[in-house]
Amino acid sequence: MAVSRGGRLLLPVFFSLMAYSAIGTGAAAESAVKVVPERQRLAERLADSEQLQVDSLLDNLLLTVQRQMTKGRVDVETLPDVSLNSGRLTLTGTQGIIKGLTSLYRSDSAFMEYGNGSVILSTAFSLRTLEISYMVNAKYLFLSLNNDVSASVTYNSIKLRAGIFYNGDVCYLGLQEVSVDVLQGIQWRTSGFGSINALVSATINRLVPAATLKANLNNALQTAMSGFKAQCQDFIPGVNRGLSWKC
Repeated sequence: MAVSRGGRLLLPVFFSLMAYSAIGTGAAAESAVKVVPERQRLAERLADSEQLQVDSLLDNLLLTVQRQMTKGRVDVETLPDVSLNSGRLTLTGTQGIIKGLTSLYRSDSAFMEYGNGSVILSTAFSLRTLEISYMVNAKYLFLSLNNDVSASVTYNSIKLRAGIFYNGDVCYLGLQEVSVDVLQGIQWRTSGFGSINALVSATINRLVPAATLKANLNNALQTAMSGFKAQCQDFIPGVNRGLSWKC
């Protein structure tokens, strides 16, 4: 029922108020819709910025390692003859190319993980390192340690785990896993074709003594870590808010 005052109906006023209220509600909703995308874009920009910092940090780390490792020898030497214990296979020593690390680069985005009071930086990278050649049944066998490697930086150490495939002209040599820690040195683990991997490991150990290899790797990684430590206190968010990142 319309209400009258002084003989005039108030219906138009009522509906005008309703319309104004609706317009106001719609404007507020539209404003809220605008705020959400802006916050999302800001979050995305911050995430992109942090990702760039993480990638840059790991790139600098890998570059430092590469610079240190490429200071090694690049020689051509006569490789020793090596045979399996069973005597079923003999590798005849030839003029082999002995190289140090020739390339090291990040092959995937780096990422950070938080939890249990620690921060871990992880990435995958590609490397090409020691190259040697042997003659097997009148064919040359070239061994190249070249594969994607996963790396993590945590606490006071850098740990590298690599699945290295040895491929040659005559046979597939299997998979060898390498674990490197700046505190523990280098550790070799073989899988797949265990006997041929043992042969390759023995050859590498004869050409490059384990102590020398361990020292070179540790020196390179320690040098990289010294630069990394200088950055991480300022870079890792939450260091002063309860996270026990140990640089």
